[in-house]
Amino acid sequence: MFEISLIDDVKVDRKVLSRHLQDYFDGRGIDAEISEYTSSEEFLSSGNTRVDIVFLDIYMDEMNGVELARKIRSKSRDVSIVFVSGSNEFASEAFEVGADSYLKKPVVPDSLYNVMDNILAKKKADISIEIIVDRRATRIYMSEITYAETSGRHLIIHTANGEYESTITLKDFMGMVPEGAMVRISRFELVSLDAVDSLNMDVLVTKAGDRLTVSKKYLDEVKEAMHSRSRR
Repeated sequence: MFEISLIDDVKVDRKVLSRHLQDYFDGRGIDAEISEYTSSEEFLSSGNTRVDIVFLDIYMDEMNGVELARKIRSKSRDVSIVFVSGSNEFASEAFEVGADSYLKKPVVPDSLYNVMDNILAKKKADISIEIIVDRRATRIYMSEITYAETSGRHLIIHTANGEYESTITLKDFMGMVPEGAMVRISRFELVSLDAVDSLNMDVLVTKAGDRLTVSKKYLDEVKEAMHSRSRR
């Protein structure tokens, strides 16, 4: 679930942006909650600390968008910030506070979708999980994982940087990875959807060249997951 906040004192601009964002997420099968605020002060007083992405109008009464961005950045480096304005006057200041992008009003879907694709790709690349390998906590980035399989009492995680072996169960591992990032292909295996190259009958081929057999029980689920992924 992505938490999105729109801060703009012009109602019609908020509604247009909200509609475009909802269309974006619906078209990609991504769950998102979009909250709207009429001012920087209203956003700050809401106590919203779980937000993933904020869209800030620059020209607002009292505290403008750049000032609000500085406050957000002082508390978190993880929040993605997108400025929305009818002018490029504050573009340089916007990027000084670590903005991810700068959109001109009126916001059009193509420009917004490109910005969102870049933000989500960056967030996905940064997502990681921590497991115990050889009694030591090891961080593995989701973007590196190809597939995971059980072998006896161990779980082997295949990645672009080699294999990691842990005593974590497949069930527990599934609970750690982001929803929709991996799909189960058998009782003993999970595959990263981003690592899939093709599915021929019941043989799944990864981009790394691995050929994995999909159990009949999970075949429809795999096809549906791949279809949903291709629409994003």
